[in-house]
Amino acid sequence: MKRRFAVLLALVALSFDITPAGATELEKEPVIPGITLDRKTGGGFLGIEIVDGNFKLSFYGKDKQPVAVDFPRALLRWEVTYKNAAERLILSAAPGGKYLTSTRVIRPPYNFQLFITLLADDQRKESETYVLRFRQ
Repeated sequence: MKRRFAVLLALVALSFDITPAGATELEKEPVIPGITLDRKTGGGFLGIEIVDGNFKLSFYGKDKQPVAVDFPRALLRWEVTYKNAAERLILSAAPGGKYLTSTRVIRPPYNFQLFITLLADDQRKESETYVLRFRQ
């Protein structure tokens, strides 16, 4: 009996709109597609995903909005299951400069440990390295 009353009370509570009077819609935090990485230097985020069989590495600011790439190239390395060696790939800036990509198609399965090194042209700027478990 108590359980039925608790369920009935919960259903009644859910039927009422409990949003504040001034709030018309909730503010949603932007979503970064793919796997999100926190930047080590300068804040911001990276988003890595495979789109149409190609890696896509996107750069985002602290507010999770897309920004121009600040590294012209990235080196990716991962172990594959279809041969006894590691695959390597260089990503370069795409037209528009919002992300890094390559034209080489990546074979599935997309389940591996991925090593990312952001390469700078300027010797005064240090490269950034990341390691993650990539699953898509």
